[in-house]
Amino acid sequence: MSHQKAALICVMGLVVCGVIWTRRAEGTDSPILQKRNSATSAVSGAIPDHIYYGQIFSLLVKVGNKGDYQRDAHLTDEQTASLLRLAEDCEAETKALDLKAQVIIQEFRKQIDESKIKKDKPLPIPAGLNELQNERDAAVLRHRDQLRNVLGEEAFGRFKEASRAIVRIDLTSAQ
Repeated sequence: MSHQKAALICVMGLVVCGVIWTRRAEGTDSPILQKRNSATSAVSGAIPDHIYYGQIFSLLVKVGNKGDYQRDAHLTDEQTASLLRLAEDCEAETKALDLKAQVIIQEFRKQIDESKIKKDKPLPIPAGLNELQNERDAAVLRHRDQLRNVLGEEAFGRFKEASRAIVRIDLTSAQ
């Protein structure tokens, strides 16, 4: 992974933590925690689908282990090709949204007067960042739904089971 990608992932993680922290300080849950609390994944039981499938698609593209999914989920060549295509499409779309978020964050940082930052108070969330996060989450869920439609319920169920065996994703609270 390049240093730029690693930095982008760290920045996005910090932004998510900032959103959570800000909302907690205000006494409200962030949209991210609201999603987690109200719509947990059927796959993992604790991880929201937009996070779970986002990671599954991203790892599939980066690792290229489509054969594992084909074998473990008993997918046809055509189904496996559709899985890979949808994972690549999802990765490209979320990457473009992440780049937009990076621009917003960089501009926000340029405007910060560090002498006026209060250590005990979180920074406000830059304008437009929550909307981009919502777009990103929706993109992942749209690709998950497209995969379900392409595979059919039975094969999609096998894919979900196989994904649990192939990839373990843990999510911890930022509290």
